[in-house]
Amino acid sequence: AINPDSFMDIHKMRLPAITASQEQLIGMFVKEVSSEETEVSNEMASDIIQHVWQRDAVRKVAEDAVMLMNGKQGITKENLDKSYEAFSTGYLEALTDSELDEAFVVCNLGLEEMLEAAEANTKWKYNLKPLRDRCDGVGDGILVHFAARPDMGKSAMGINFTCGPNGWIDQGAKVLYFGLEEPVVRIKKRAISAYTGISSDKIKDNMVRAKKALDYFEGKVMFGDSVGLTYDKLIRIIERDTPDIIVIDPGDKITITGGGDLKTDEKLRRLYVGFREIAKKYGTAVVTIGQVSAEGQNKRIIGYDLLEGSKTGKAAECDQIIIMGVGMVTESGDDNPSRTFNIAKNKTTGRHGSFPCVINAEVSRFEE
Repeated sequence: AINPDSFMDIHKMRLPAITASQEQLIGMFVKEVSSEETEVSNEMASDIIQHVWQRDAVRKVAEDAVMLMNGKQGITKENLDKSYEAFSTGYLEALTDSELDEAFVVCNLGLEEMLEAAEANTKWKYNLKPLRDRCDGVGDGILVHFAARPDMGKSAMGINFTCGPNGWIDQGAKVLYFGLEEPVVRIKKRAISAYTGISSDKIKDNMVRAKKALDYFEGKVMFGDSVGLTYDKLIRIIERDTPDIIVIDPGDKITITGGGDLKTDEKLRRLYVGFREIAKKYGTAVVTIGQVSAEGQNKRIIGYDLLEGSKTGKAAECDQIIIMGVGMVTESGDDNPSRTFNIAKNKTTGRHGSFPCVINAEVSRFEE
């Protein structure tokens, strides 16, 4: 059992920033409870404190909201935000030592194990040499973002690195490709072209090779229509299928619970925090594909400040950001296949810079 004085000691430890009026309220409640014959354990004490704290915090949020609606002088939205923040974060949860150990996992790896773990971060190599020379590849716990303006070949990046010659599946990776925008049947058809080198309009003339490609894909890469996919469902699919790499095209269209009222930049920040947590928790590489804002139109050199919808929040969470700009501009009106790859962020090797390449759009491949 616990006596009233010990109860108040626990209360002060859990809520060091409690106000005098709130402490008085707790004291009155403790006196009332202590008059009962029921014994109160340490766990019950902690639960009671949390309950009273939350009840008082909710009351403060409601009072500020009503005063703000009634136009009371001196009450602003900032007051309401502060009250809500106090409700959200003010209670210090009681945790066991094992729970704290889970929150702070000490690294006790030896040197050889550390080097092996670091290599695992980039074990699936890029099949475009200039990119491989700079970023090496993707791997366990890595979050990567590919971006470009519309109709530049964003999806071709994911398709080429996954299914092109010496791509991730050729190296032995198991890949899940989530299509949230373009019909996945088109993506899979383009993947056949990337793997075989047969353009989409010639597949009917090469059915044997195309079917062999599909047989080869079996168990190595799965393409799924995922329009309306939620973050929670994404996690369940990863838990079920245990991929080495997931490609989300486009990543920004994943729905997060409670994100409807958030501004775009805050929604994307939370979403990419979630992507990073997925990469670390499940030991997978998360590759997202997204847009460059209109300011990047016809630009060759592009930084992550021009990512659509988020100048900083999204970029802060990524290990690699690879942005594709235009290549050398020509006077002819023909489609220009030249592109510029910009390594806007690279935490895996630290190498940055830009390099030219050529897109072969007919087979969704990139070449030097």
